[in-house]
Order: sequence, then C-alpha cells, then structure tokens
Amino acid sequence: MATYTLLVSVTDIKQTSFVDENVDDVTIRNVIWNAQQFYIIPLLGTGLYDDIEDAVINNNPTADETTLLTKIRPVLIWYTLYEGVIPFAIKIRNKGIQKLNSDNSQPVSDSELNDLMDKFKDWAEEYADRCKNYLVENAATKFTKYLNAGSAADTIHPEKTTF
Repeated sequence: MATYTLLVSVTDIKQTSFVDENVDDVTIRNVIWNAQQFYIIPLLGTGLYDDIEDAVINNNPTADETTLLTKIRPVLIWYTLYEGVIPFAIKIRNKGIQKLNSDNSQPVSDSELNDLMDKFKDWAEEYADRCKNYLVENAATKFTKYLNAGSAADTIHPEKTTF
C-alpha cells in the first residue's frame, strides 16, 4: 500500500465531523489525499505546501507552521467530507458498482445528497477564506513561499482571492 503524508488523520475526520467510526480507514485516507491534492496545494502553493509536508513528515513544524496547520485542518476536513460523500456510499466491487445500505437505514435522495455536499463545500470554502486571509496577512514575515511558490513547470501558485 502506498504511503501518503496526510495533514489530518483518519481519527481527526472521524472525531470532528459526521463520519461514522466504521467507515473504512483506507477509503477515508484516499479521500483525504485527494482533497489535499485538489484543494490544499492550490490554497498554499507548491512551495509552502512542500514545506508544511516536510515539517509533518519530520515531525518538527515551527510554531508558525503549527498555527498554519490549525488553519488548514478544518479546510481539509470539510473538503474531505465533500469529496467523500460518494466514495463512502458507493463501492466498486468485482460484481460491479454497488450502493451500500442496510436493513435499518434509508438511502438519501439525490436532492438531499446534493444539499449535503453543498453544505460541506460551503463550510470548507469558509475555512479556506479564513486560511487565505491569515496567509495574506502573514506572507511577508512568516510564509514567504506563499508569495514565491517556485518557478518549475509543475509549480502550483496559490489562489489568493477569496470565494
């Protein structure tokens, strides 16, 4: 199994959101990874993201990086739920793609599912706005790589405008 550096843990997702304890950890881990790639890297930019990732890998974030991680975590938690709604409910099996259910539950309608996803996205965007504002305020003194993400062809520059 591939290992990924996650900025939130599966436990963080289960304890601070609406994900049930018996949702598969591997599925959650994969959704967290995708949410980081699609939302956190564009939020921070490649340079700052790489610094934060290295600090997490080496378990030695600075005080400023620790503060930034506290701003990133709610963004990532709610984007994980936004992106995870479908993978948590539908599984690809050898017998085909299956929607899971049980005798004691009722599936939600498509409309309810879309409303739930919209709510998760709204919360994620609100936290992302707060994180962007924090970064813009502190970029010159604490997070210079937010302003200088890099110049390689694969560099992702941060989105500095709010939603």
